[in-house]
Amino acid sequence: MDDNISKEIKGEISEWNEGNFKSMRLHQAQELINYSKVNPFGRTVNKWNYELWFVGIDIMLGEGIQKYNESESTISLDLKKEVEELMGKEKICFISSNNLRKIVTINIEPWKKLKVKLEELEYLIKRYNDKHGLSTKNVGTKGLF
Repeated sequence: MDDNISKEIKGEISEWNEGNFKSMRLHQAQELINYSKVNPFGRTVNKWNYELWFVGIDIMLGEGIQKYNESESTISLDLKKEVEELMGKEKICFISSNNLRKIVTINIEPWKKLKVKLEELEYLIKRYNDKHGLSTKNVGTKGLF
């Protein structure tokens, strides 16, 4: 068997580079985050926008976590779990009606806690992704490409 074919079968040689697609997914996740943060109490596809903010962060985490070291992965997943628990613990907002219009009521204290944790998680994931070359070309490691 030809040595190059043998290496290819073992997965040692690859012509496929998912970098461009990863960049697109990261860009789309960032767009989702940006859109959702403008009006976190709006609704899109039957979800509150603050929930979509979290989804965008989670997508960014999913795209980068395989490059994180063990400590970064643990910290990220623990903080993600905290955010999920806060979102499941108390209703952040709800819709009521007075027969003339729908009214969105915001539960301020749980929202403040959730917002802080969402911002913390977003910052952390962006920092780790940048550290590992997923957002910019880093001198020395050459980033994503």
